[in-house]
Amino acid sequence: MSWRSGLPGSEAEEFRAWALFKLVDDDYRILGSWQGRSSFPTFLSVVLTNLLRDYRVHLWGKWRPSAASRRSGPAGVLLERLLLRDGLSCAETSERLRAEHGIALSQDEVARLAAAFPRRRERRRAAEDELLQIPVDGQVESR
Repeated sequence: MSWRSGLPGSEAEEFRAWALFKLVDDDYRILGSWQGRSSFPTFLSVVLTNLLRDYRVHLWGKWRPSAASRRSGPAGVLLERLLLRDGLSCAETSERLRAEHGIALSQDEVARLAAAFPRRRERRRAAEDELLQIPVDGQVESR
């Protein structure tokens, strides 16, 4: 499943562990909800697909277009998604808009339109050494 979704090896391992935890969580509640209306492998495939979506939302947060891009219409939402969510450059965005969506905008036009979008703060990611320096009260094991 993870190779089809484009997860790199280390992230695929993280997803496998996270998904296994979710499957056994709450006394196997997810697996116990199978009602036999499909084959078990089909059910499991759908469950894992949904867990992968949840995992990505857990990692990256749920992206929503800004009010400014919605006012610009579908092309504005697409432009904001490519630039801000997907992190493409103005040149890459211009090329993708032309090739995949038939929208011809130069790099300068993309940059000018992008300036109207509100700036969003990136989620701060802590490095492992920073996390190891966080004091722990020693009661973690007893909880």
